[in-house]
Amino acid sequence: MANVVRTAVTNGLEVVGQVHTHPGHAYHSGGDETGARIAYSGYVSIVLPYYGRQLPSLTGIAAYMYRTGIGFVPVDLECIMVLHATLK
Repeated sequence: MANVVRTAVTNGLEVVGQVHTHPGHAYHSGGDETGARIAYSGYVSIVLPYYGRQLPSLTGIAAYMYRTGIGFVPVDLECIMVLHATLK
C-alpha cells in the first residue's frame, strides 16, 4: 500500500478508496475493518464477491464509506456508477 500511496502522491493524485475481493459473498469483514491502512472521512471500500469473477457487473458488491468517529458505514448501491474511460 505504501507503493500505491507514493505513486499517487508523485503524480499529484490521492488514494480515495480501495477495491478488494472475497471468495464468496461480499461484506466488510472484521479483518477489513481493522486492516484498513487508510481510513479518513470519505474514504471508500468496495468488496467484490467471488474474486471479482462477475466483473464488469457489480452484482453482489458491498460498498462502504469511512466516517470519522463511526467507522465504515454501508453505501447505498444505487449511488454507485461505473464510468468507462480510455486513457490517452
